[in-house]
Amino acid sequence: MDDAQYNIDGGSSTELKRWGFWNILGADRFENPDDVNIRPWFYPMSLLARYFPAGSTIYDMDLPNKRGLRAIAAEKNGKYTIAIVNSHLTEYAINLKMEAQLAINGLDHYEYLSHSGSDFTGAVNNDGFPVPLASDLSFDFSDDARHSFIVKGQSFHLFTNME
Repeated sequence: MDDAQYNIDGGSSTELKRWGFWNILGADRFENPDDVNIRPWFYPMSLLARYFPAGSTIYDMDLPNKRGLRAIAAEKNGKYTIAIVNSHLTEYAINLKMEAQLAINGLDHYEYLSHSGSDFTGAVNNDGFPVPLASDLSFDFSDDARHSFIVKGQSFHLFTNME
């Protein structure tokens, strides 16, 4: 999770692999104060870990066959999460359909857009943790219904009514 855990040569080198969510030694040891900041890939990973808990029932999502577009849903204890990612640069208009035909209410929507380097757009609180972009949304997948949605290029979306 932290770059400071991994040296390139496995020893005491000051060259680190930059694959973590942050580097706690960025300012002190590497003269880079910005390195202590949370990196964009933390947000989707933390949300997926929290809202796809162990023991969830996983549902397939019906999507158009578009490059870089993927989606999955989970249910646990009557609560639902839907995750959508578009790793491609192109924005897509989709009609999302869920394998389980039901209506889901009270959803929070998290959205994170990747830009060059470590730049991103997405809502965070004062401590740098994810917060919903919108709340109290509903998706109706009953009776073979589909939900129309715009998925921006290089974006991650998570909808959940889990707490």
